[in-house]
Amino acid sequence: MPPRPTPRVLLLHGEEAFLIAEESRRTLAAWTEPLVSDFGYEALDPSGLTAERLRDALLQAPFLDPHRVIAARGIASRRADALAPALNEVPESTWLLLTVSGKLPASSKLVKAVNGLAAGQARELSPLKGRALTDWGYQRARDLELPPAVSCWPAAARRRSSSSPTTCCRVPPPRPGARSTSCWSGSSRPSWLTGSRGTWRWCWR
Repeated sequence: MPPRPTPRVLLLHGEEAFLIAEESRRTLAAWTEPLVSDFGYEALDPSGLTAERLRDALLQAPFLDPHRVIAARGIASRRADALAPALNEVPESTWLLLTVSGKLPASSKLVKAVNGLAAGQARELSPLKGRALTDWGYQRARDLELPPAVSCWPAAARRRSSSSPTTCCRVPPPRPGARSTSCWSGSSRPSWLTGSRGTWRWCWR
């Protein structure tokens, strides 16, 4: 079976709002990079969004840009299925990002409508556990250009419930004369290591 093309209609939903926000920012940065004018990007207000309003936005042709980017973020899960009819026709020149606050079932009309498109993809983002949480910590450290010696592991995640994950990080023993290792734990620390479902604990030299 041939691989699906890179999605230009992307639906993000699930219980992990932090990961959804992070992925949506990354997607929009990539999609809007080729745009040459402000006309190529439109952010729709999710609170009063209807299928008719979404359809009108989707069918508008790009003016100066190679494509149009439409984003509707933070759609209430109870209102999501009502938007499905708008996806009956999505021009190739329109790239659409939808994010839903909460998890949608596989039977959701919106999930089926997105997955039914040749270039559509619906992705569920759930709280990370075990190896996935560790891998995320490593990748996050690389993205933030933290020292490569830093290593992470979901130590306390095995002792706590999934609703309150904790990640710990450690470094090799300090060299003679080097500063001692210091640690903290608390949401008052930098938010870039704080997920929506708990506080990260980091130790660094």
